[in-house]
Amino acid sequence: MALHPNNVVVSLCGIAVALLYRANVLHMQEMMLVPRSLARWFDEPERPQQEGTQPDTPSAAVEVSAENIRLLQDMGFESERAARALRLANNDVQRAAAMLIQENE
Repeated sequence: MALHPNNVVVSLCGIAVALLYRANVLHMQEMMLVPRSLARWFDEPERPQQEGTQPDTPSAAVEVSAENIRLLQDMGFESERAARALRLANNDVQRAAAMLIQENE
C-alpha cells in the first residue's frame, strides 16, 4: 500500500497542531473553540434529582475508589476536591474531571 502525498501532509499538520496545543502556543488551550450553547448539546443529560437531596451536595452513600482519586490527583486536582467531585459524579472519573475543570473557569 503506497502512501499518498496528501495523507502525509495532513498527518504532519495534525501532529504539528497537537504539539502547538500541548505547548500552549498563543494560549490555545484557553481559547473556547466551541460555543457553550453548542457544547451543552453534547453534555450528559441531567439526571432526575432524588427527593430530599441537594443538587450540589455530595452523597455520602457513594463509595469513592482510591484509584479514581489518584487518577484525578495525577491530573493536578487536590484529593479532597477530587473525592467530592467523584461523589457528585457517582464515581465517574470523566464527569468528575469535567466538574473540576468547570469549577476552575
